[in-house]
Amino acid sequence: MNTLHTWFSQQSPFLIGYFGTALVIGAYVPQIWRLLSEQCSAGISVRAYALWMLSSALFLGHSITIGDVVFMATQLVNIFALAIILVLARRFRNQLCAAHARKLRVVQA
Repeated sequence: MNTLHTWFSQQSPFLIGYFGTALVIGAYVPQIWRLLSEQCSAGISVRAYALWMLSSALFLGHSITIGDVVFMATQLVNIFALAIILVLARRFRNQLCAAHARKLRVVQA
């Protein structure tokens, strides 16, 4: 039991970090899924996501410099997910789903 406690005490910062990375992945899934399924980019600020991607790239550089593997993994996930969102937002630019069309009272042909 003492060995398990010691191991967990030593590994808990890494485990917490990887759990946080899993939450980051989970947070992007609904946005990516919505873009793919609805093919609607209404409400997506491409500039904001691009800035977010730039900040993730800078954080990735910092994490490499300090050698923090968990932080590197998180930033790589951020960059990958943000790239997907940016590509899909550009691909579906000027397309509206039924919900946004109703909200904006746009008649779809």
